[in-house]
Amino acid sequence: MTEVIRKGSSQLLWDQLPDPIDWNGPLDGIDDESGSKEDLARGAEARGEEGEGAEEDIEEQYDSYIAMMSQAKHLGIRSYSQEYDDIDIDPEDDISGLIAAYDEGPGVPTQPIPPLSTNVTLNSEDTLAVPTNSECGGLGKRDSSTSTCIDPRPLKNARFDSPDDQSKPSVSSIDTPYYITRRPLNKWKLPIGVLWEIDRLMASGKITEDSLKSECLSKLQCLGNNVRAAPMVEKMLTGKDAGGELVKVSNRPDPFAKERSTKFPYDELDKEEEQFREGQEFGCLGFNKNSDWYGGKVHLRAKVKNVANKYSKDPDFRVLLDRAELGPSFRFSRRFGSASFVRMKIPKALWGSAFIEPLMSFLLRPFVFCGSVYRAFYEKDKTVFLFRTNEMSVGNSISSTRVVPGRLSLTDFLEFHNPLEPNSKQTVAKWASRFALGLSTSAPGLKLKAENIHEIEDIMSVEGEDMTDGSGFINQAALRLLQSKFKWDEWPTAIQCRVAGAKGMLLQHPNNENHEPEVWIRPSQTKIRYSNNDEDECRLIIDVLRSCHSRSSCVLGTETIINMAENGVPAKRFFKLLDEGFNRLITSLTTWEGEDAMYNLWATVARLGGVRAARAARVQAGLARVLGYSEGDAQDDEDEDGLDEQESEDSSVAWWGDEISGQPSSLEETVMRLLDAGFNPYICSVLREKLSAIVTTHIQNYGAKYRVEVPMSCMTFIQPGEFFLTRHLPSVDNLSGFTDPLGVLEEGQIFYKSARRDLPTLDGHLTDTIIGPVLVTRHPCKLPTDVQKWDAVDCPQLRDQTGIIFFSIKGRRRAADYLGGGDYDGDKSLLIYDPSIVDPFVNADIRFADPRNDIEEKCFVKGTKKLPELVAEHIPTKENPLARVRALQDFLLGGLRNISRVGQYSNMHDYCTVTKGYTHEDTIRMAHMFCRTLDGAKTGLTVREDVFTADRKSYNRGVMKWKKPAVKSSMKSQYVSDDGGMKVERPKHLGPFIMDSLVKYSLHRAATFERQFKERMLKHKKHIIDEHLVEPWRKAEKYAQQKKEKGCPLDMQALDEIRSHVKKVYEKHREQVKKMRPKRNGGHFTDLPIEIRQNQLRDLSKEFASYPNPDDLMLDEGIVSRLRASYAYLHDCEANKYTDKGWTRFPWDVAMSELCLIKGKAIGGSKTVVAGFYDRFFLTKTRQ
Repeated sequence: MTEVIRKGSSQLLWDQLPDPIDWNGPLDGIDDESGSKEDLARGAEARGEEGEGAEEDIEEQYDSYIAMMSQAKHLGIRSYSQEYDDIDIDPEDDISGLIAAYDEGPGVPTQPIPPLSTNVTLNSEDTLAVPTNSECGGLGKRDSSTSTCIDPRPLKNARFDSPDDQSKPSVSSIDTPYYITRRPLNKWKLPIGVLWEIDRLMASGKITEDSLKSECLSKLQCLGNNVRAAPMVEKMLTGKDAGGELVKVSNRPDPFAKERSTKFPYDELDKEEEQFREGQEFGCLGFNKNSDWYGGKVHLRAKVKNVANKYSKDPDFRVLLDRAELGPSFRFSRRFGSASFVRMKIPKALWGSAFIEPLMSFLLRPFVFCGSVYRAFYEKDKTVFLFRTNEMSVGNSISSTRVVPGRLSLTDFLEFHNPLEPNSKQTVAKWASRFALGLSTSAPGLKLKAENIHEIEDIMSVEGEDMTDGSGFINQAALRLLQSKFKWDEWPTAIQCRVAGAKGMLLQHPNNENHEPEVWIRPSQTKIRYSNNDEDECRLIIDVLRSCHSRSSCVLGTETIINMAENGVPAKRFFKLLDEGFNRLITSLTTWEGEDAMYNLWATVARLGGVRAARAARVQAGLARVLGYSEGDAQDDEDEDGLDEQESEDSSVAWWGDEISGQPSSLEETVMRLLDAGFNPYICSVLREKLSAIVTTHIQNYGAKYRVEVPMSCMTFIQPGEFFLTRHLPSVDNLSGFTDPLGVLEEGQIFYKSARRDLPTLDGHLTDTIIGPVLVTRHPCKLPTDVQKWDAVDCPQLRDQTGIIFFSIKGRRRAADYLGGGDYDGDKSLLIYDPSIVDPFVNADIRFADPRNDIEEKCFVKGTKKLPELVAEHIPTKENPLARVRALQDFLLGGLRNISRVGQYSNMHDYCTVTKGYTHEDTIRMAHMFCRTLDGAKTGLTVREDVFTADRKSYNRGVMKWKKPAVKSSMKSQYVSDDGGMKVERPKHLGPFIMDSLVKYSLHRAATFERQFKERMLKHKKHIIDEHLVEPWRKAEKYAQQKKEKGCPLDMQALDEIRSHVKKVYEKHREQVKKMRPKRNGGHFTDLPIEIRQNQLRDLSKEFASYPNPDDLMLDEGIVSRLRASYAYLHDCEANKYTDKGWTRFPWDVAMSELCLIKGKAIGGSKTVVAGFYDRFFLTKTRQ
């Protein structure tokens, strides 16, 4: 193997040491090849190490040094020393002509993209642990057994600056590394999961440096990999089990194994480390032989906290770490490994102007986690992303001369993703925004051949407008493979994806029949360009974000309602839709009689609760968005960059049921479990209460959020409607491969065909194709023209393209551009074909859709600086070697400084709409200000301070009252609005404002429906004891009494044991519920976060199921469980028979499965089904 150990500007190159020596301490006193005990003594004295122990350390270090030198001489290993002065960059490597020279220190120039090494660890004492041949990853595809960690060939210089420049320590605090654990741990060669856990415990204060005893660390080392060692860290170092000892409740396997596996990260970390250790540079990308596995699914999360006391003038920031957990994968994490990235959350308390500059300085520091140096490189929604660099932490600073083999410097990483030379025309704002491409939540779909990635031209209008912006093609061969891999419910007519430096949608090619997967990319999709000789495999992979999937019967947003009302739709139509929605909801949830009533009720609850998608997403959380299970995926205003930011969760995974008691976690699944066990809401109190909670919640949501649902509507992705006559495939000489594209739709026409017959018509039938006048819109909807009335037509050429709304490519502007400046890279549109809404609607004057460049010129400052200019302005110097790195970071993290004005301009637009009118010049200007501010981070537009100050003074009145959802007060019977809402007066000449009228009507109807439902429930308030559930206990008591009278008291003693245990757990349950009930506002146990409720109830269910031991009672385990559950129900009824309610949730919280089993057997016709099958069973409502 090859390893580098550097001192000053010298280096020793050791080749193929058979038995590497672990240098467990600094060699500060040894110069290059010569060294002595006196040298070591002087180094120890300089560090303040004296005494007898220090002398022994010197002897050990000297002996180790002599042994290593002897080995080196025996093997003929050469050593050399080379001094570097100013290094001129070779002309062929000078990518911009801007970087003339490095000012100091060459370091070890990093390779373009070496394999990642996860087994080389550094410590703060300047010691490098040298792995054996088998531990060292190879370069590229060379055999790992013969590869070296550092390629001896001359290497190219870094693009922006050298590793030395960005790691040279400085006296300023911004260059001081942030440490959590300072003690060197490389001696034990602990896996990354263990190191992260140690840092996490250290940061939380659960352990100190003194806790890191050699004995414990050695035990962790012996455990080996992440799977075995990481879960044991907290227990070994604190003496406490992180999750508590699992109570032995039966001889069955661990009941929570499946739940834990969905978040258990350590198996994934081991797989990733194995790939890199074996020299598989691209091993985590997902295309290894005989395996569909891919990496990058482990999330390392942190958060910043200000620990300064309230009297302190300056903040004192600390970093807290969350447990590593599984989550969605993204391109960067698959390419470089999960451990290469940390997400650091900035809490809202630190968003204020007083914290911004100190926080920026803090985030620009190098962070040392797990013994590696991380640096911040991107910010999105107040989450900062950090990358693990090749820098080495030495003492209290970053080494200026040593780097970690196999890793990239920060600037090399930036250059890898968005290289300067082919992208030199990008503005700095565009360059910074492109890092979202590598962070988008995605899954690897297909690996393409380079020759099968084609370029085609965008279709331009006569006025130069791009009519196909963001849309490309993919052939059926590729889509078939993707469908087989992801098993989507619908055929993927189009997918949203990333390919190399391109983003957007790939639509099914209309006539390509090649058997090899191919894609066609347009210039409008290409955001980053790479050189032709770039052979990195990640550039050939289709990273899938999601496939097209439509949904029908959509709910109108407030902006859409306002637009339609202002353009002619009468208010009474919205009132009618609201009433119809209320009636459908109440009828579906309160029809409890009839042959199919319980089946339809079960199906309704499952649909309203999104149970099917929730179950699938729990098991495949990392693929929820790709598979279409993500809740956010149904929204029309989701983040187009595809960045998921899920909060870290401790303890139990939210919404997983209790496998011991059988109690589901969600309200809807609990109701479903009771219904399919044979319970009826008229008889079963717990079912009636939970069902009532669902009904009340949905009534309140309908009223508070004025849910105007339009059955005759749908939402899905939009694409340009083009068709090609040729069936010829692209040739090498003609990459476009297409003859003239035909615009099969005329201007003002659209085409939509659903993948299934799910579109209701006026006569009550279902269809799959929409014909006739329609309204089309998308979010946001600010301008009068953001809703367009067009014609839906049948188009034979597009009939095979289902689930996509097609727009015309004819006209002077892109059709999607009329809808709030939309394009085709993943935008969704709402399509309404209800005649009662469409017919009265009149299109607004098209002039309102004009771009209004005058507003941009007068009100915004445009950042036009190109990246080469920024690079040229910040040349590293001896005094400031990190000048360029700091400048790049400062811009990449600039979003932290920008107080979001998007929401403020949205509120100002609302205010102008109410007080000045929808088409008033001020209202129109606020709409354009909002849209440009929304895209400011990508376009480089920033609102002028004087303009913003004037606008805020004139129009900022906060959030309008009607935009803050009204909520049902827990203390009062009437509905009240959130205190943050602002009510403003509307001039009489403008007439009634639709939202004021709709909110008033909605709240009135919700209150009426809720009152009627509660009156109905009062008739069934009395608790009725279910004889089926108490029968097993009463029979057992009867038989036991008979045996006791015959001189055999054993059965009665067993029942006494069960009775005593149940009563004990019952009292704990009541005490626990009281203790966990929030005191503020008289809250309930169910108001607590779901994880807290789950953990509290699980502890009780474990205790309930753990005693008495069936063997001690000489009874079968099933009999004990049955009797325990039956008595728990009976005791609860007896203990509460004099209370108003007459029961508690106790028996259901601890023994739901057994109670359901008893009920099912008692009524007959039951069948035992394992959970895996049950979770996949679903009903559809019987058509009336």
